[in-house]
Amino acid sequence: RSACLDFLFQYTSIADNVETLALDADVQNLVKQLSDLLLYNAKKEVPKMPKPRPSEPHYDSESSAHVPRLCQDVIESLLQFAEPDRSSRWLRMCFEIDPDSEMTQIHLWQSYQATFLKYSQTHANLIAGEFIKNVSNTFTGASAQVANSKYVIKGIRPRKIAHDVDGKELVKCCWRTNPTDVPQEHITIFANESGKECGEFFSNGPKVWEHILSSHLQVPKKAPITANGDAPQPPQSTSKVAAFDFAAADSSLSYSCKWSSCPRQISGDHNLPVGLALLARHINTHLPDSGPLAEQRRQNQHNSKEVEDPVPSNRVWHRTMADERNDAAGLPLGSALVLRNIARGVRKMAHSANGAAATAAAVEEKAHPTGEDEQHPRDGEDDETAVAMPESPVPASAELMKKIFDPIREKLFFAMAHNPTLKDHLTAVLCAISNGGG
Repeated sequence: RSACLDFLFQYTSIADNVETLALDADVQNLVKQLSDLLLYNAKKEVPKMPKPRPSEPHYDSESSAHVPRLCQDVIESLLQFAEPDRSSRWLRMCFEIDPDSEMTQIHLWQSYQATFLKYSQTHANLIAGEFIKNVSNTFTGASAQVANSKYVIKGIRPRKIAHDVDGKELVKCCWRTNPTDVPQEHITIFANESGKECGEFFSNGPKVWEHILSSHLQVPKKAPITANGDAPQPPQSTSKVAAFDFAAADSSLSYSCKWSSCPRQISGDHNLPVGLALLARHINTHLPDSGPLAEQRRQNQHNSKEVEDPVPSNRVWHRTMADERNDAAGLPLGSALVLRNIARGVRKMAHSANGAAATAAAVEEKAHPTGEDEQHPRDGEDDETAVAMPESPVPASAELMKKIFDPIREKLFFAMAHNPTLKDHLTAVLCAISNGGG
């Protein structure tokens, strides 16, 4: 079959041969067999598409557990500012403008109280009325309203990722926690997946790392070194790992990585101090890059929680043979090239079986010249100077084109739509058919 296709390709490259083929052979049956070869030995493939991400949650007046919780260091950095500037900065860090969102005033007030109540003895907080008024002063368009018998603030919503005072994103601790160990007021106010996630925001990755080792893994830090009775000196090593005493960790506890869905466990091949040190280094892989080329690498970094398994799409590919450059090859390519040659050859034919058809073909030639004269337009282009002939009959070549290719038109479109390897060649076939009146 391959040799036959090679012969037909060479034979149909000459327009006169196509005319002979159309008149003296069963060309309709030939193109039918050629169309059957367009998907010869095709392998079905269902491409997988990225799972569509769910739309952003709408924070309405019923939402009470979506406010970001800032770590102690970040909160203490805000204490240097007096009210109402302090609450304005906190609001901009944890909330953003959204004209379609609203939240109850009591939820907003409770989140402010829960954040700064610990420091209220030394840093006075705003009273409720002044705080609500300051929300409108901080965010343009935010306003206190009464909706459905509830006092709400309309025009803002909690951020999913808290920012610092300069607008830089803070780093969230995604360590899994036990809801029974989380204070109930934190569960009802802050964004922590109902107590199943730590959810605290820190200024950078190293701060999160230290927080995990100290608070979640409960690894003690090494005691300061004293020399000859002098004042305690900090550890000489600049490595943060060296600051923790892994040998003093509680051996009765179970240690593993609980960052999001990470399954990492301490290997049984190592003793506890070594295993904990390796786990500590592993935790760094979940945190933002803080190296000298961090910004460049961050462009290609993805949050592991946001990576979704691809899902099958509704499209089915029928892939045929391709060469090492992924170009079409084999019988499907040969069939497409012969079909293209036949379509181009029929388009150039002016033969007809009777005088009426011949006259119609001549009229078509006058209205749309296709000769090689330099003043003639290229094939497939309209001649703006041609005389309109609304009553002219269909030329014989167009009738022949339809007679040959109409029975396989559906196959051509199907193969073009479902065979990405061959689509460019089939596009050329369909263009030649269209240009010839088919």
